[in-house]
Amino acid sequence: MSPVDGVALFDRALDDPILIDAGQVATVAEVEHRVLTLARALPDTRFVMNLCEDRHHFLISFCAIIASGKVNLLPPNRQPDTLQELAARYSSIGLVYDTDGIPPISGYPAVDARVASRITDLPGHGSATDFGAGRPSAHRNAVAAISFTSGSTGLPRANEKTWGMLIDGTAINRRALFGASTDALTLLATVPPQHMYGLELSVLMPMRAPVTVVVGQPLFPADVSDALENMPAPRALVTTPAHLRALLASAPSLPDVQRLFSATAPLDGDTAHQIESICGGELTEIYGCSEVGSIACRRTSREEHWQVFDGLNLTEATNIESGSAEARIVADHLSEPAELQDNIELLGSGCFRLCGRREDLINIAGKRGSLADVNRRLLAVPGVVDGVAFQPSNGRLAAFVVAPTLDRRQLLAALRRVLDPAFLPRPLVFVDALPRQGSSKLRRTDLLAMLNQHQGGAALAQGIDNVVH
Repeated sequence: MSPVDGVALFDRALDDPILIDAGQVATVAEVEHRVLTLARALPDTRFVMNLCEDRHHFLISFCAIIASGKVNLLPPNRQPDTLQELAARYSSIGLVYDTDGIPPISGYPAVDARVASRITDLPGHGSATDFGAGRPSAHRNAVAAISFTSGSTGLPRANEKTWGMLIDGTAINRRALFGASTDALTLLATVPPQHMYGLELSVLMPMRAPVTVVVGQPLFPADVSDALENMPAPRALVTTPAHLRALLASAPSLPDVQRLFSATAPLDGDTAHQIESICGGELTEIYGCSEVGSIACRRTSREEHWQVFDGLNLTEATNIESGSAEARIVADHLSEPAELQDNIELLGSGCFRLCGRREDLINIAGKRGSLADVNRRLLAVPGVVDGVAFQPSNGRLAAFVVAPTLDRRQLLAALRRVLDPAFLPRPLVFVDALPRQGSSKLRRTDLLAMLNQHQGGAALAQGIDNVVH
């Protein structure tokens, strides 16, 4: 397909740097050539489940699937049961992957992205146009990807994204997050490219804006610090509250980072202020959802309220079944209004206050509260690196906490000062780490399994001092 037939995937000059992989730079021309090479090798199916873990492989596979007229399936996690369930929902499906050995699920035509496109050979072998091929492109109304809303029960909900929706959304994000600046930026992400947040900022943004993305997904604070140190300035970091708290707890020596972005969970103002002081840059917190992508942002160290992006309209509508008012996002590039799963207080002029998710409301012993507020107060305790409170059933709350410098009595004393006794988590379990997904989110099923393990014998029999009932 030529640009005459559609819209080019890359709105960049051919000699622009777009990827840095192991210290080597790949230009747009080199990446486009790899995209078209892989596109010719993809399975002859309508849908292709993009299972590439490396950001370099994922970007090229993502584009190759679109350029060949196929649809990316972006699963919410890598659990074999989840992948098998999603594969069963589509009649014509193939796989593209980049891990050693066999793909995570079997019985479907599969291509190893590394072999098919020779993308591990840097630098590349010329541009797409050098080989008589037009630049990779796609029709605006072509379905480019289907993301899936993570759910604790039932099948994940599919969210179709046309190529027009993706490029229009990227243009909105670029204006809101970078303004009119055309300065080049080098970006590092600690979140996976499959998640909507990582897809928008570490894949789509480099395709459509002067951003060079560093391949990799560092997890530990020292690795994040080293990756930033080796990046050209000006630098940007795309991360999560959990990673920011870990950075602060480890107090590594960080280079100047001009722009920091945080999403996937609420961030408190103190953490935002501290990280800005260390990095010397500006931290922007992003609010979004799988159905739309990024919706609003705030300078968390200074602002409580959120500002909706220009090009999006936040409204309220009455749910016919429940009779309650629900917030919705309306935009020209969306096929239909998107209902938000959070309680929103509209403040006018595109501003709103976020009041927690609908399911966060809890009622224990006749007392009403917010699970989001309990978690906010838990994470605000000095010495708590990470933690989560949740309600296993309709009874009391339970919590896991990572707090290596605190003991049980210290943490309980701190929580009693800010929480009603009814909302004190019991059990309160000290752990080394939480079972976070690559996007930093926590699945309820994982928390319940972890709780069952602790209550089933090991924690109670061997480490009763670590569990508070």
